[in-house]
Amino acid sequence: MSGPPYRTVDDLPPRPDAVTGLPRPPHGPGYLGFEGLQEPNDHIRGLDARPNPPPGQGPVLAWFRGGMCTSAVVAGLGTAFVAAYPTISVGTDWITDPAEYWFTWLILAITFIGCYVRFRSMSVSAGADWLAKRGRWVRTYELTGITYHSCPGGTGVFLLRDSGGRRHFYRWSELGEDRLLWDLTYNGIAHSVIAGGAKTNKYARNILRLPEPVDGVPEPEPPATPNNHPHSGSDPTSSTLILGPADLPHRYRERDLRIDDLTSPRLEHEKDTS
Repeated sequence: MSGPPYRTVDDLPPRPDAVTGLPRPPHGPGYLGFEGLQEPNDHIRGLDARPNPPPGQGPVLAWFRGGMCTSAVVAGLGTAFVAAYPTISVGTDWITDPAEYWFTWLILAITFIGCYVRFRSMSVSAGADWLAKRGRWVRTYELTGITYHSCPGGTGVFLLRDSGGRRHFYRWSELGEDRLLWDLTYNGIAHSVIAGGAKTNKYARNILRLPEPVDGVPEPEPPATPNNHPHSGSDPTSSTLILGPADLPHRYRERDLRIDDLTSPRLEHEKDTS
């Protein structure tokens, strides 16, 4: 892997205009999608699919929203995965005798609908200097922390925090659905790290090809106290986090993320006592 594309402030590309998004930022490393997606596909997504920008921020320049066909494919794959269990247990009897195995069909139907709705509702958008998902957003040129956390069976997530106290998880795969969205986000991250001194962990630096921290700047430390809410002022870079819907939290370590939905409003942190 080659070194960081930018090392000093003088190396950084210009910051685009908050309204026009010009000049367009160069392609940032770490992009997962197809290089052909350079601009928001209005003719595919429809202008009515464009989300609204956060209050007081510039216009939406790029966005991704799960399409109907893609959502159906994802839902079908998820349902097929669940269907493997009854097939292994009873063979194809549950297919040939749906009256007896109606509960299996009910579970599969719920799985398909749940996967479809969840992927269809996925919406990530970016302006020249902000990134938003599901009503929560951060200012990409005012980031104070960029950390990456792995996820078994997935691409992992970036935890972004800005100087206004906002923070949110963004899946790497979500950000990689649109070339312009990724480039706008990456340019802000590069400026925040090199010009603003934002803290990073080694996983984020390796993926995004960011420069190593200068001497005397430590790696992000775990929070001093447990049970910190994501909008609190504490540092959320603990190697052990607890997230979970309702009253069933799930634990994950920085190298081993064990949750399905990182967008849950419940977020707690605790020190790794291992």
